Amino acid sequence: MYIPFIATALVAAISVSAQGKGKYPAGIVADPNFPKHTVYAPKDTSVKTPILVWGESGCINNGGVMSAFLTQIASQGVTVFANGPRSGGGGGQTLKNNLMKEALDILDTKASDPKYAHLDLTRVAAGGQSCGGLEAAVMALDKRVKFIGMFNQGGTDANKKGLPVPNNGNVPDGSKFNVPTFFFAGGPSDNPGQNGAKDYEKMPAGVPAWLGNYASRGHGGTYSEANGGTYGVVGANWVKFVFFGDKEAAEFFKAGKAAGLGWSGIKSKNLDKLPVS
Repeated sequence: MYIPFIATALVAAISVSAQGKGKYPAGIVADPNFPKHTVYAPKDTSVKTPILVWGESGCINNGGVMSAFLTQIASQGVTVFANGPRSGGGGGQTLKNNLMKEALDILDTKASDPKYAHLDLTRVAAGGQSCGGLEAAVMALDKRVKFIGMFNQGGTDANKKGLPVPNNGNVPDGSKFNVPTFFFAGGPSDNPGQNGAKDYEKMPAGVPAWLGNYASRGHGGTYSEANGGTYGVVGANWVKFVFFGDKEAAEFFKAGKAAGLGWSGIKSKNLDKLPVS
């Protein structure tokens, strides 16, 4: 069931059945300016929100396939632009067409539009799961992106066979990640996620980074569970830490509290460089 409401920025339809567990109940928002994306946002558009551009597993052209997880992220006070419309399909195309970049390009043209005044274009992260992580890696080269979230993927030794990859087949590895990057992997069976572990080791000196493995669920994770399951918990803490400097979220990563949820192989470096309020 969806209920219409008038938002400052958008005429929207927000699900009342799954609104996330964060401070700001959220859901999917319809915006005709983004026909190639699915937008997740807090209902309360008086809140100034940072932006996450997101790539789906398989680089599938459907932004609704991880709705439980992304609604949980949005409920932390984040507007998410997920690649692909809810009714879309077909793998690989969102990587070829670089829909993350397209979302930010559109937002740049709307910078002076009062309907989008609640979006903070100075706080942008790129994230994605599996093939979507390759899209996030590509965006590591975009100066508008201040943070990267690699979920079950890495640029090192990435399997690009059969994928219409942009930039002449180039997907940067961790040596090109010059912004704080968090790697969420699925243990030894998660081969793409272990590429992320290689990226972690390659990152430039001094750049904040975190790496952890949730081995019990492998590559597929818990994204389809209510509120994204365990990945929803770590994802929520990630955005609260990097975007808002939330003290409890910072301690979740800096004090090893993810281990209490079953995460292992945890490594971190330079996290003290991220501001905490």
